[in-house]
Amino acid sequence: KAGSISSAPQKTSLGQIFEMAANAVSALAEAQKIRIHKDRVDVEITADTNRLVQVLVNLLSNAIKFSPPNSKIQLYAKVKENTVEVSVEDTGRGVPKEHQQLVFERFHQVFPGDSKEKGGTGLGLAICKAIVEAHGGSIGVESEPPNGSRFWFVLPK
Repeated sequence: KAGSISSAPQKTSLGQIFEMAANAVSALAEAQKIRIHKDRVDVEITADTNRLVQVLVNLLSNAIKFSPPNSKIQLYAKVKENTVEVSVEDTGRGVPKEHQQLVFERFHQVFPGDSKEKGGTGLGLAICKAIVEAHGGSIGVESEPPNGSRFWFVLPK
């Protein structure tokens, strides 16, 4: 249907997806003096590798944009019986409660000045949500401003 995201799922390694996404944002992270700490993850999932890399690049880029210099971003996965939960955790300013449901809507900016100052269209998280949902998963955020955020998504294995 129109506006839907095409994906080509196949057996893929989540560890490799972590690697590709972290490499894609490494220059951005270094410029901000931010370390990305990624867990070693050894799990196979059925997914579209490029699409999931796109989701993680988006979540990591956001985390980098909103994190203070010299801080650390954590990328990790919790493997359950038939799902895997992937998290990107930062120590940025966080997402206020009243915005936590809205951040995945198209063009929603939590702080109106961000699009100019931080760059971005306000489409990133909406695209992440569409990709994750196309994989039969769900996405969300936990945040207690000003103590950072944890963006997570759960996918069926």
